[in-house]
Amino acid sequence: MYKPRHVISFTLLLAALFSMCSRNPAGFEPKQGSIVDITAAEAQALIETDSLLVIIDVRTPAEYNSGHIANAVNIDFRAGSFISTVDTLDKLKTYLVYCRSGNRSRSAAELMIEQQFSLLYNMLGGIDQWKGQGYPVTI
Repeated sequence: MYKPRHVISFTLLLAALFSMCSRNPAGFEPKQGSIVDITAAEAQALIETDSLLVIIDVRTPAEYNSGHIANAVNIDFRAGSFISTVDTLDKLKTYLVYCRSGNRSRSAAELMIEQQFSLLYNMLGGIDQWKGQGYPVTI
């Protein structure tokens, strides 16, 4: 089937725009029921601008106690009670989820979306990236 060049170009342009939106650039409003991957710098900006944001550290209690983002709630992803614990949270709030490197937090965010949470931010690189960029931790 023949497609005019301008239709193909327009389709490629739309695909590029949608892929850029998945990183939540300034001014982009993510859709409800989604996970947005963000950097430590973007997480810091989000924390500073959204006073209703809930921060969840999904590392073990020992990891959490070694240093965490201020006001973060510790809900251990590896604990058998993870799903029942997050199920008690307000699903309409916005959450920033992080772990050590970003792997557990992504898995946790996916489970939370399955539980009908509205909007989750996953911090890429986790607390390692956070500390590596000089952002403060609380003990």
